[in-house]
Order: sequence, then structure tokens, then C-alpha cells
Amino acid sequence: MANNEAHCHIISDRDKRNLCTQVIEEIHNKTISEEVELWQLGATGEIRVIGSIIPHGTIYIFYPLFVDCHHLIYPSNNGSNNHKDVKNSKKTIYN
Repeated sequence: MANNEAHCHIISDRDKRNLCTQVIEEIHNKTISEEVELWQLGATGEIRVIGSIIPHGTIYIFYPLFVDCHHLIYPSNNGSNNHKDVKNSKKTIYN
């Protein structure tokens, strides 16, 4: 959470943040305030989770808002997980 892992970072790029807020509005029918920090969390593998981290006393709570399994927000360097044709993709996040 120190904003220094390859796939764990704050979404600070304006265009990427705008894309995330559009997705959130479409999925949840909610508007995200500019004050809310959006983060991408991911680990080795394919799944990236976009959400918000809210401080609550001495702990931080992560609220997932959507999953970017096609890497449309931040494409992978190797490109094997980037799928812009999501309607025809065979990739699923569950079985």
C-alpha cells in the first residue's frame, strides 16, 4: 500500500481516473467525489481490482468498486492480458 508495487498504486492520471469514474457510475449508479482516492490493487497474475482506500482510525479499509480483468485501465507491459474486445473474450473471473 506504499504506492510502490507494480500493480498497486493510486490512480492519479486524469484520463484513467475519468474512465474509472465512468465505469463506477455505470455499475453502481453512484458519482465518485474528486476527494475520493481511487486505487488499483493487483498481484502477480491477471486480476486488477479498482477501489477506494478509506482510513478508519488506525486501519485502512479497501472498498472494491470493480474488477479490471481485461486490463483496460492500465494495460500490461507484456500485452498478453490486454483484451479490448471484451465481448468476445473467453476470459472470466469466476468458474
